[in-house]
Amino acid sequence: MYKYTKKITLKSGTAWKFVPPQDAIDSGVVQRQTFRDGRAARYEIPRLVEKVEAFRRGDIVAGNIGPSSTILQIYKYYVTTTHFRELAYNSQRTYDSTMDAIANTNIGSKKLGQIKIKDLTSLLIAMRLMKNGVKVLVCLKGISVQESFHY
Repeated sequence: MYKYTKKITLKSGTAWKFVPPQDAIDSGVVQRQTFRDGRAARYEIPRLVEKVEAFRRGDIVAGNIGPSSTILQIYKYYVTTTHFRELAYNSQRTYDSTMDAIANTNIGSKKLGQIKIKDLTSLLIAMRLMKNGVKVLVCLKGISVQESFHY
């Protein structure tokens, strides 16, 4: 049996239902599908599973960028835009190195790049920055990284 797949028995025979994770559905990468033909299921389902895994790794750009997208997915989408491609080469390299550092910052058991935008909070980010020795001022409107505090 394949990942994200359920075998179901119908009156007319056997079918295989592909049920991908909700975040992959929300982003428009894949959708739920039912296969009644075993040959089609054996051919299509491994490809759909790989598509979901590539999406989760950030290799595939989400079709619908929104609050359920991760930071990494949004960045992967941004680098395909005309706006990014019109930047100078050095600016593109700076963006890449900065986003790589941000995406690989650990927040609890996850990397910051794997966290959905809707789950980000100023306090969460500030706590991680402070743990890394960066002085941060947390206020109601967000966070501000400070070089020094004046008491």
